[in-house]
Amino acid sequence: MVKKKRSTGRAGTAAQDEQALRGKARRAVDVVTPAFVAWFAEHEEPVGLWNAAAVLDVVQDLVFAHAEGTGIISATGFTPDGFVGAYDVLAESVEGKQDLSDFLSAAMHSYLDFLEDTGTWDGDPEDLATLQG
Repeated sequence: MVKKKRSTGRAGTAAQDEQALRGKARRAVDVVTPAFVAWFAEHEEPVGLWNAAAVLDVVQDLVFAHAEGTGIISATGFTPDGFVGAYDVLAESVEGKQDLSDFLSAAMHSYLDFLEDTGTWDGDPEDLATLQG
């Protein structure tokens, strides 16, 4: 007996595509997680929400938004335009919430510092300098 495939339609396919892209973003961040956690413990002081896991959650959202905008799935190299676009998407989601907005900014600065300090950045060095500026 042959099983019939259920048609998910466009909405189903879009949701599946988004879920798959989120999974790829998570896996990209998973690769750098041990090194980031070690770096964070040495360079940052966890206070309240400020901890390595929370920063990595934001990074995962950024990697997803960057991938949606550029098609590039990477946690170690971003295009400046793609990074800014992804950051704007995240910033819009916390608009009007100053503490979350400050956290987002600090998380991105910390993560970019990590990429530079550990030599993990695999994009153009000029792009990293632009993003840190």
